[in-house]
Amino acid sequence: MVNRREVLKSAGFAMAAARLHAEAPTEVVVADWLKTCRVLICEAYNPPFYPAFDYRAEKAVTVAAALNADSMRYPAASYFAYFPTSSGYPVHPELQGDPFRETVDLCRKNGMRVVAYVPLNHPFMDATSRIRAIPGWSKKSPTARP
Repeated sequence: MVNRREVLKSAGFAMAAARLHAEAPTEVVVADWLKTCRVLICEAYNPPFYPAFDYRAEKAVTVAAALNADSMRYPAASYFAYFPTSSGYPVHPELQGDPFRETVDLCRKNGMRVVAYVPLNHPFMDATSRIRAIPGWSKKSPTARP
């Protein structure tokens, strides 16, 4: 099992290796908005996402704009998916429509960006889950015990 620290270390090494082999190593191309982004972080572990789903894209984008944010981090999934999906991942039972799509559309209309956030290495599914289609989605010890 790969943990988050190992993923980040690997990504760092991959980025450094790519820089070493670049034709013009002094030239770095980075989107300007990443250098100075002002992200409104929407978290999925509290209202309006959890335990009840009371999220309204228009209200969220209005709040973000009022706070002078230029981007929003939308929690695509945590205990539930907060967008329609047929992947087998549990969709929030109160989800109606596609609030993620609405958020993206409204942010673009307002000149903002959206970061879809899925926290890696979190034990979303109950360790006692018996869903056979996705057995690896629950947290397990190195000996495969829940």
